[in-house]
Amino acid sequence: QGDVGSAGKETSDRRRDPQDLAGGDDLADLNTAFTVAYRAGDWQAAAAVGLRLVSLDPDRPVHRYNLACVYARAGSSDESVCWISQAAAGGFWKSGHLARDPDLDGVRSHPGFAAAAAAVERNHATIREVVAERFAALLQGLGTTFV
Repeated sequence: QGDVGSAGKETSDRRRDPQDLAGGDDLADLNTAFTVAYRAGDWQAAAAVGLRLVSLDPDRPVHRYNLACVYARAGSSDESVCWISQAAAGGFWKSGHLARDPDLDGVRSHPGFAAAAAAVERNHATIREVVAERFAALLQGLGTTFV
């Protein structure tokens, strides 16, 4: 049994057990459980928690990217590349991170990796363009009095 925290809720080590949290709906707890499972190399638990995160927080493509890393580490190249593609489709744009992430070293030679990485790079280019346009509009709105 756990201790009772200041808010009157019981706390225990089970709250952080990835297997116990895989069906939960608290995003902070799930993110913690994912990290615990990932760092422990428990790919099955990390995948279960990652899938739960995707279902509860579908607008954050980083969850899909993290699943790609889990499946790559687990040796499931097809699944990994599929999740990279899904992350890109959801707007994942961190192409520099994808290019250097050692978690993905085992899938870089996969036939679908280049296309998935290219989709992430296109997202990155779009983000750069949008930021540049918004910055230019901001500067124009400030006029010469700002300089």
